[in-house]
Amino acid sequence: MTHCPYLRDWEHTGLFTEPEHGRRCLAQRPPASPSLSTQARLCLQGAAVLRGHGSHTECPHYQVACASPATAVSEVAGEYIGPRPASGWRNLTQSRRRVILLAVAALVIATGYLLASSIGVPGIQSRQSELRSLQTAAASATATDIPTPAATETPLLPTVTATATARPQAFSAPTRIRIPRINVDADVVEVAYSIREENGSRLTVWQVADYAVGFHLGSAYPGHAGNTVLAAHNNIRGRILRHLVDLVPGDDIYLYAGDLEFHYKVTERMLVLETGVPEEIHRENAQWIQPTMDERLTLVSCWPFIKPDHRVVIVAHPCCQ
Repeated sequence: MTHCPYLRDWEHTGLFTEPEHGRRCLAQRPPASPSLSTQARLCLQGAAVLRGHGSHTECPHYQVACASPATAVSEVAGEYIGPRPASGWRNLTQSRRRVILLAVAALVIATGYLLASSIGVPGIQSRQSELRSLQTAAASATATDIPTPAATETPLLPTVTATATARPQAFSAPTRIRIPRINVDADVVEVAYSIREENGSRLTVWQVADYAVGFHLGSAYPGHAGNTVLAAHNNIRGRILRHLVDLVPGDDIYLYAGDLEFHYKVTERMLVLETGVPEEIHRENAQWIQPTMDERLTLVSCWPFIKPDHRVVIVAHPCCQ
């Protein structure tokens, strides 16, 4: 149908397509399914539309189509009602053809590689033999092929053993006290006690040092088990322990006996009422300055600054030694 006067090239858009030659028939509008078009359908649909014009009857392809007994034409609409052509490669879309071609190409490449591996293509075979030779050489290497450094004895580093430093012991009364938190750095002197009768009872009354901190005579020396008791004024005669009440657990206290230093950490702070209380309360408060089984330091002073009627009691224990 290459010479059919009713066919034109592709640039004539909106016209019926001849699938075999990529041309369009001017005698018919585009069909719903161009992929199902055949030469007979082109001619018969053209005949139905142009019936009475006469020129299409001269087309040899039309004459062949009319000679086929399996073909019929609708006289009204010119619709092709004959049997549809069998499906085949020409009726596939371009995208489907591309997919099939790619699948076939992949299958051919895979088959070729398998065949080359099985029959031993020279290039592949040489690569495989080279790899086998390298593996054989690596497997046959012995310990003498690779120089091994001679084993040398590693000198052992000296071992440092941590040993606890023995806490020093004083054999005399403390002579100095330092409390960094409340800016105290004062001398310590020994003080004694006196016995006083009150309401028929005998009371022990300790002296309080002036402008110094007093060490209760008979209490434990630093570094020994027992209670080391110190006391000082809060609001008169030096006011050494003016801010004793400000100490809290964890604060540092340093006590000195000659050249020996003793480090303590505050562990307790108490306020006890001392003025206007019964005798049993006095005795209960006095328990804080009595001898103990453990090593500790006890500091005592009056409180508050004006009209002191309480006692501040600070208990500290040895630290860091």
